[in-house]
Amino acid sequence: MKLTDAEARTHSEQLRLEKQKEEAFSEKSEPDDKIDSVPVARNKSSSKYFIYLEGYGNSNHTVFNPIGRMIPFEADLFEEPEERKLEDLRSENSISDEQIKEYKKQKRVDVYREDIRISSSRLEPEYIGIYREMLKSPSTLPSRMKKYIDEVGSVFLIDLKKACVQKLGCKTETSGSIRASLRVLELEGYVRTTGRGENLKVFSTRSSIEVSMQETSTV
Repeated sequence: MKLTDAEARTHSEQLRLEKQKEEAFSEKSEPDDKIDSVPVARNKSSSKYFIYLEGYGNSNHTVFNPIGRMIPFEADLFEEPEERKLEDLRSENSISDEQIKEYKKQKRVDVYREDIRISSSRLEPEYIGIYREMLKSPSTLPSRMKKYIDEVGSVFLIDLKKACVQKLGCKTETSGSIRASLRVLELEGYVRTTGRGENLKVFSTRSSIEVSMQETSTV
């Protein structure tokens, strides 16, 4: 069956976004000359530099520690964030390859988030906009789901539905709000999914924030 021009454009845009999604979450690394400087914050206790990431949407500020792990940014433990040239940080041995790798990966995710936000606005049904607005409040289902997925790191859809009923306030596992919330979280880049049907698995794009603040201050 021949697609209409509008359907063809929609299909083409969806394929482009899917390809960009794969690139955003891949393990490949970009050359250093594409990043001239990075935002860093010096840990007051260890004097080591942590790459600083400003909070996205409802997310809190975070940093990449010297072993490349993303952890919460606690202002009391760090000096004021500043922008430093990557070349200088490398020459001073003030930053690790693991930090740079994870920072580049997160920047690709952020670019994907912004691009899909713009592109999806031309394709999305009305409910997407409604649920996107709901993300601004921490008490709504989309926000509670995001927090839960961030905490567990990954979860199968069937288990996520159970958690929505048992912990997040949904009345039934068949509630359309669960799928709508998940779709918005994926469009916003907060989660990614693999598989289909009962085998669909949801992954947080910003998990691994489970390190104690004691480790933050000593690493």
